[in-house]
Amino acid sequence: MKNGGEEDLLTANVIPQSSNRDWINQPKDQMSGPNQCFPLIFSNRFGYAISFPDDIVVTKDKDGLHVLSGQQYFYDRGPDTFGLDTNLSVITKENISLMVMPAPNQFFHGLQVFTAFLSTSWWTGELQVVVRVTGEGTFNIPKNTPVASIAPVDTRAFDDVTLDLYTKPVGNGSVDKKLYYHRSSEYSEACYNRAHSGERSVSFYQMAINHLGEKIGEHPIKKFNFNVNSIEEPYSGNNNHGTIFIGDE
Repeated sequence: MKNGGEEDLLTANVIPQSSNRDWINQPKDQMSGPNQCFPLIFSNRFGYAISFPDDIVVTKDKDGLHVLSGQQYFYDRGPDTFGLDTNLSVITKENISLMVMPAPNQFFHGLQVFTAFLSTSWWTGELQVVVRVTGEGTFNIPKNTPVASIAPVDTRAFDDVTLDLYTKPVGNGSVDKKLYYHRSSEYSEACYNRAHSGERSVSFYQMAINHLGEKIGEHPIKKFNFNVNSIEEPYSGNNNHGTIFIGDE
């Protein structure tokens, strides 16, 4: 995928994140597998997936890092760290930043993607995925495999956040009994039995019910919807939405 650019440009792929991951290989009817875990599948879809159309293979030994494949994307950032050039720039609306993070629940042996927030309402430099090598050996990022996730975020929502941390146990009868549903042995046993019943069914959590079938809440949303408008022309400055454009070279 060249994202509307010229075919000879070395450009990363950008698509909405999928719920699937290669390591989630349990059969679809296996109730206890990670492919039936609603919080995990929900999180997998967060953001836009950044991948590359070629394998990226690096090796680390006592002499440092060596690139075996994907040299065209590689940027040396110092000891044990390298960047992957995407040839993409991102522009967001005023007060909206770009969060760059590891692709949710996508794991690479010996590699760790950095998390960063970029003020992309005014900074339009090339987006780079930065990776740290955490061991010695040869490490591979397969082509077209999500390595990072990007998402527009209003960081002002986190400008003044306070968490009340209660340091003593809650006494019986002192709070709403709903707080105890998910910590009770009855709830845990009911969840286990439901997951191993051999029948496809939606989890208590996904339906926001307790083990007695009583509704106890609502999910704000049940699926992230990140969309892409593919525009077959060069970027001209219009920024009705978050915008990604391809560099000149």
